[in-house]
Amino acid sequence: MKYEKVRDYLKVSQEALDNNKFADCIENVAYAFDELLYTYESNKTYWGNSPFFSEKV
Repeated sequence: MKYEKVRDYLKVSQEALDNNKFADCIENVAYAFDELLYTYESNKTYWGNSPFFSEKV
């Protein structure tokens, strides 16, 4: 996996799942997803325009 922070959150999430700490697992999966979107968007943003949100509707 290319994104180190995402991988770290997913490892922590897996450890929490293995220990039946479901709330911690879900929390870290959410952090991983947020970090993944943030990193992707940062890499794909072109002149301040997000690849996810467009001014044209």
